[in-house]
Amino acid sequence: MKEPPPVLSKKSENAAAGDSSACSPGDEEDQGFDADDKEEKTQHDWLFAAAVLNRICSIAFAFVFFGGTFIFVMLFSFHP
Repeated sequence: MKEPPPVLSKKSENAAAGDSSACSPGDEEDQGFDADDKEEKTQHDWLFAAAVLNRICSIAFAFVFFGGTFIFVMLFSFHP
């Protein structure tokens, strides 16, 4: 039984036909830069989210700390 021919992508077909522009070495590097840019953007987004969460937690901690201190001082000073 005869095997079917392998499925080639458009770039592979052009490279097989002798078209050197279809599969240049720069293509692989460009994909690497795109992946690096995407990874860098994702890292930046996570850093921004962490900074926002840090700010929210800092504000909440400040309210709890100063509120608790205020309540403690009021109870201690007005206790009979």
